[in-house]
Amino acid sequence: MDDNVVSSAVITIPPDVLKRIKENSPAILVAQPEDPETRPVVPENAMSVTPPSSFIPYKTKYLYVKPIKGLHQAKFSAASKTQSFKVLSDTIGSLIEGVPVEELTIPDFNWLLYYLRQTNYVKRKFQHLAYCQDDKHLTDVIENRKDKSTLENLVILEASTLEETPFDDRRLAEFLETEEGASLAQAVSLGHPRIKDVIALQDTEQSTDPEQAELFDWLSNRAMLLDGGSIADRMKIVEDMIPAHIEALEKYMMIVMEYGTKELVTTKCKECGSEIVSKVTISAETFL
Repeated sequence: MDDNVVSSAVITIPPDVLKRIKENSPAILVAQPEDPETRPVVPENAMSVTPPSSFIPYKTKYLYVKPIKGLHQAKFSAASKTQSFKVLSDTIGSLIEGVPVEELTIPDFNWLLYYLRQTNYVKRKFQHLAYCQDDKHLTDVIENRKDKSTLENLVILEASTLEETPFDDRRLAEFLETEEGASLAQAVSLGHPRIKDVIALQDTEQSTDPEQAELFDWLSNRAMLLDGGSIADRMKIVEDMIPAHIEALEKYMMIVMEYGTKELVTTKCKECGSEIVSKVTISAETFL
């Protein structure tokens, strides 16, 4: 990779700035150089897939998905009943080769859930709870003229719209080229939010106090944007960041999280008849 190039889109950064970014934030420099040892043996009957990130965050360019068998189905069912993300991610991990499941970025992991569901469960109907956002309906609920349950609309998903957005490495490179982006990447080690962070957060004992829980969520969501060390260590780094770097980190978050698959469903409110366009989110509870 050319020392003056930070993107496959050939965006240049001054060599001295690029050197400091490389030293402090190597995990975000796109595309990652491939490690020949990471090329897996192709599993039997596996499909080669390309995630929305186009492998930019990884040191491999291969991802294979194996067929779902009865054991996987049982584990997916267990994950759904227990709402266990760890069981879900472990099951996904047993179905893929090339990128370890814990190293997958959150958008790529979510895309993989949609891929598996669409290729294996096309006849299965899924339930989704859509909430009415009509102003008059909301006002009626706030002023106690209608019960808040009237905002809920249970939708049986038979048809929805999938939107897939690729990772925009040019946008990342352009951000790093700005003064605030370069300053941020030199101040902290930036990375991509990954599944290992989600698992680590689920294993962390959290406060039942609402204020402390909100503080934890705010810090942890931003700590996942940093690279290196435990999630607790990265939360401490976020605690000490200056306002200018926090503002730049928010912009960075928009770049490294706003790609992947988005599922939209359109329905009508059963109470007021207004149209609802709702985003569907797959989780351990809703995968099956």
